[in-house]
Amino acid sequence: MFKYSGRYWLCQLSGWGGWTLINLFFAYQFASDYYLNPESKRNVFFIALLIDFICFIGFTHLLREVLKRIQWLKFSFTRVLTMFLISTVSVGILVYFGSKLISEIPGMSFDKYSRNEKKEKAIEMENEFQLTGTNYYNYEVNNKIDSARYTAFTKIKKATGWYRNANAEWEYEEPRKGMDFWGLLITFILVALWLLIYLVWHYINKNRNDQIDKLRLEAMVKSLELKTIKSHINPHFIFNAHNSIRALVDENPERARKAITELSNILRSSMLAENMDTVPLQQELNIVSDYLALEHMRFEERLRIELHINKDTLS
Repeated sequence: MFKYSGRYWLCQLSGWGGWTLINLFFAYQFASDYYLNPESKRNVFFIALLIDFICFIGFTHLLREVLKRIQWLKFSFTRVLTMFLISTVSVGILVYFGSKLISEIPGMSFDKYSRNEKKEKAIEMENEFQLTGTNYYNYEVNNKIDSARYTAFTKIKKATGWYRNANAEWEYEEPRKGMDFWGLLITFILVALWLLIYLVWHYINKNRNDQIDKLRLEAMVKSLELKTIKSHINPHFIFNAHNSIRALVDENPERARKAITELSNILRSSMLAENMDTVPLQQELNIVSDYLALEHMRFEERLRIELHINKDTLS
């Protein structure tokens, strides 16, 4: 159990850790100005990645515990597919919005930091355009649009997402529409991949265990069949051997003693073999020789035996 649990956590840490490293790589290679400068923004970005990493591990582990509790391996294919879709959507939403909420609590939200940064830029642009203290945001006068005011208003809003409303209060509108949609979609894909790997691995493991159990059952059945055959054959053989030995006691006492020894060897070997999976061929041949010697007392010249044994096989 400990070995299995350790392997699971190794996969969790390496999988989500790998995704975190991919994000770091792309941030350093393609968007360092946006994510890593200045240093305060870089620190917030690192914390946001850490929170995402913890949320992915925490919520997928919670999903695993739920799957174990409901015993999903007993489900039909239709129920598994339904469970897959519901789990992907629910866990994806929890991870995406949960990470945002957690980062808001200590005030380390990367989105919030970026919005504040853009607001500062909007204020700077007002100063550059010499619009501070003016009502440029009221670009419509007497049902006519003042082109100069409208151009300034549009440039600031397009560049930063921030604009002043009719009451001169700052408001924010995400210039990149659909960011939440794409963020959710990527999260859904990641959770779906995790869940797919989890389900497939358990299906393969279950099939392997079923095959092992099937082989064990077949071996047990064969063993029981063999013991049943022995229980039928041995009494019959011993009865005949005793009758043959009894007939030899008066005719050939020496041969009778030898026959008793052969019968004892067979019985001893039979008892020892119950606890052994394999025996050397030489030992098996000795038992066969004793058995055939006893049978020869019954059949005499009607039983003829030829042995062709390679000496290299005896061990």
